[in-house]
Amino acid sequence: MKKQNIFNILIISAIAIGFLFLNFYQPIFADDFGRLSASALTKGDLISTVYSQYLNWTGRVSAEYLAYLLFNKDHLVISLFIIDILNSILFSIFVILSFKIVSKERYELSSKHFVVFFFFLSFIFLYSGVIGNALWKTAAIQYFWGIVLLVGYYYFVFIRQKNSIAFSVFAGAFIGLYNEIYLGVLAILLFAYFLDCKLDNKSINRNLVYFFGALIIGGIILAVAPGNYKRLDVLAGSRSIDLLQNIKFMWQLLIYHPYVKLLHYMIAFIGLLLIFDKNIKFKTKLIYFAALISSLFVLTPIVSQYGGLNQRVLMIYYVLFFMIIFGLLYNSKNVFIVKFIELLSKLFWLLLILLLFQLWMLFSVYNSLHDYESQRQQLIRYYDEHNVKSASFPVDYRLYLDKNYRFVYFDDITFNKNDWRNKGFANYYGFDSVVLKR
Repeated sequence: MKKQNIFNILIISAIAIGFLFLNFYQPIFADDFGRLSASALTKGDLISTVYSQYLNWTGRVSAEYLAYLLFNKDHLVISLFIIDILNSILFSIFVILSFKIVSKERYELSSKHFVVFFFFLSFIFLYSGVIGNALWKTAAIQYFWGIVLLVGYYYFVFIRQKNSIAFSVFAGAFIGLYNEIYLGVLAILLFAYFLDCKLDNKSINRNLVYFFGALIIGGIILAVAPGNYKRLDVLAGSRSIDLLQNIKFMWQLLIYHPYVKLLHYMIAFIGLLLIFDKNIKFKTKLIYFAALISSLFVLTPIVSQYGGLNQRVLMIYYVLFFMIIFGLLYNSKNVFIVKFIELLSKLFWLLLILLLFQLWMLFSVYNSLHDYESQRQQLIRYYDEHNVKSASFPVDYRLYLDKNYRFVYFDDITFNKNDWRNKGFANYYGFDSVVLKR
C-alpha cells in the first residue's frame, strides 16, 4: 500500500509539474492585458470593477471576480506565478478525479487503465483545443476552473456519496454566476436527471436539489445583468439577433464548423455505446441523449454575439462527452466492449509511447512559443528605451501554429492597429499603436 501511494504521488506530481512548465511558457495575450492593467486588488476597487463589468459588459460575476482578483500588473511576477501554480494544481486534480469518476475508483493511477485513459484524454483535449485554452490564463480562470469545480462536485456527491448543503449551494451559486453556457448545460442535464428519477420512481439526491436551486438563483442574477445586453449590441454589430435565424445559424455551425467535427464522432460513439449497453433502461438512454443534443443549442445566443464558434465555449462539451464515453466504456458489461477495453490495456506500452510523443510535440511547440515571446519582449524593451510609440512586430506566429500545431492557442495581435487585441497590447505596454509587420 505504501509503495502504491508513492506511485500515485509521483504520477500526480509529474502531471502537475509538466502542466506547470506549459503554464510558465504560455505568454499573456488578448483579454489578459485588460485584466492585468486593471490591478483591481491593489488599487482597492475589486468590487467596483466587477460591478462595473456587471453593468457594462457581463453578468459573469464569479468568473470576473476571480480574474480581477488574481490578475495584477502592479505585482506581475507574483500574480502570474500564482495563476500558473493554481492552474497546474487544478489540472492535475481534474485528470485524477476524472479518472476516478469514469472508473468508479476501481483502478489505481499506476494501472494500465490510467495510461489508456490519459492517452485518449491528451489526444482529444489537445486536438479539440481544451488544453490549449486551459493554458490561456483568462480562459483557464473563466472556463476551465469552473469545469474542475463541477468535476470535483460530481466526485464528492456521486463517487464518494457525501452530503453537504453548504458545498452544494456554493457550487450551484458559483456556476450560476460563472458562465451562461455552463448554466444552460447544467440546467438541461439536471432537468433530465429529475425527469428520469420521476419516471423511474427513483429518489432524487438532495444535494442536487440545493445545487439546482442555487444554480437557478445565480443564473437569474447573471441573466439580468445590463452588461450582457450591452455586450450583445457591441459584438453583434449589424448582425441579426432574430431567434429563429440564430437557431438556424447554430444548426449550420453544428453541422459544418471544423471545431465541432470531433464532437460529431463523440456523439455518434456515445449513441453506439448506449445501444450496446443493456443495463441502462431505454427511456433513461433517450432522456439523457436528448438532453446532450439539446444542450448544444445553449450556444445559440453566443453565436449571435460572435458570429461563430470559438474553442473555449466548446470546452465543457468536450469534457462532458469524453467523460460519458469513458464512463460507459469502463462500466459496460457488454462482452465486446469488455474485450475492447482489455485489448487497449494490453496495448498500454504502445499507447504510452504515443502519449509521450504527443507530449513531446506539445512541450516543443510551447518552448518555441516561449522563445518567440522572449524575442518580442527584447524588442519591446528596445522600443521603450528609444521612446518608440508606434511599434511594429515581425512574424504572425498564428500562421505557423495553424499549419503545424493546431492544439496550441495563441491569439496574437494582428495587421490591423485598430483591432481590439492590438489596442489592448498597446495600452498594456504603453504604446500609441502596435501592428504586425507584413
